[in-house]
Amino acid sequence: MLALMLIIFVVSLPVSVMFSGAEMAIGSISRDSLEKLAGSKVRGASHILGMIENKRRFLLMLLYGKVLSIVVGTVFLYTFFFMWGFTNGLSGLLTIVLSVFAYTLTEGLFSKLISTGEYENRVSRFSIFLYFLLVFNILMFPFTFFIDYVLSVFIKKKSELAEKEEALKELVKSETEYGVIKQDEEEMIQSIFEFSDTTVKEVMVPRIDMIAAEKIYPLMSLSSFLKRKDIPVFLFMKAEW
Repeated sequence: MLALMLIIFVVSLPVSVMFSGAEMAIGSISRDSLEKLAGSKVRGASHILGMIENKRRFLLMLLYGKVLSIVVGTVFLYTFFFMWGFTNGLSGLLTIVLSVFAYTLTEGLFSKLISTGEYENRVSRFSIFLYFLLVFNILMFPFTFFIDYVLSVFIKKKSELAEKEEALKELVKSETEYGVIKQDEEEMIQSIFEFSDTTVKEVMVPRIDMIAAEKIYPLMSLSSFLKRKDIPVFLFMKAEW
């Protein structure tokens, strides 16, 4: 019985890893890059493009799969630890902690292994599980379609703006992958999209004090005296009449 519990856990682990790895791998690759890979006949790229035609529905499918596999794996791992711990005098609380910790650690490590590396290699590794995901995507379609429809009703007003923003982000990500845009330039462009949520107070603090000094007074000495370096300086020129 213990062996059966362990076997079910071992089977559920790669399934959960597959969903987590797919989310991290595909989420880090732009659509433009996938289209280029599909044009280059990279294995699985064209099928991936078909699945992410509706990206939100695709992510919902991955979420369902990940939750189901985690629940199944954790339950059977808990059963294994419970049965093993019962014979060794372990408490129920310690059994729960061991099962959750063991599953989270192994699932997280294997997910990282799948999602790291060059994006072309990530697609190739992801394509190993592609047919399983295609079948699961079909099975989950009624649920993902319904949830996607409900979400679209609530966020319909911002959908057009969000699609344009997402397209720009995808373009930046693609150009970064091919070396056209440098890493620091990508970070600067991405910060523009986050700027809309920034308040004026976070950007610039108004200075209500005014200090007058003789023109001959050195600016460095004035800055040292005031203990600040971010104060704008205005030179007042007396008009000649």
